Amino acid sequence: MHDRVQPKDEDQVQGGLFVAGKLGIYQGHHGHPQRFKNSVGDKWDYHTQDCMYLPPGPDGRVCSSWHCHVRCVPGITEHPQETLELAAYLTSSEAQMIALTMTGNRGCRKSVYGDPSWHDEFPHYKQHDEILRAGSVEPFCLPWNLRLNEFDDTYGQLRAPLTNATKTWDEQGPMMQAEIQKIFDLPRP
Repeated sequence: MHDRVQPKDEDQVQGGLFVAGKLGIYQGHHGHPQRFKNSVGDKWDYHTQDCMYLPPGPDGRVCSSWHCHVRCVPGITEHPQETLELAAYLTSSEAQMIALTMTGNRGCRKSVYGDPSWHDEFPHYKQHDEILRAGSVEPFCLPWNLRLNEFDDTYGQLRAPLTNATKTWDEQGPMMQAEIQKIFDLPRP
């Protein structure tokens, strides 16, 4: 594999390579334009064509499955009602709008993209809202044991040698699959 296929961990700089002017194209989630605007300021002459969705193919739209970390309340918490209320607020549309404005990230409420105040500045939010409302988003099934967060964390850690091109799929893949299968074989929490 060519060493410069993609930036490696050691290439990263504070704020990210896009913000540092070392990366021309960035594939990511819908909040990144706001994050870049917050980081770059008026040095980024943002145009509507700077952000676009990948076109749908014969098997649907790439990355159209809608999944997020599920905010859960542990069964052993001493204050379940207060914890539920806090979780409800942290995932509310109001809190998500604040998060999106300040950081470019959103937690789990897709309703923020339907807010018309974003559509002029970031037209892809309107497009995303239309895709969601049309029902053309592919379902994302949680693992039967609901351990998506554990899977995401493990997968993210174990794929680093692949994305950094320090190991091949033949070297890393079977071990990744075995470790992930261990998580899927666990009972529900």
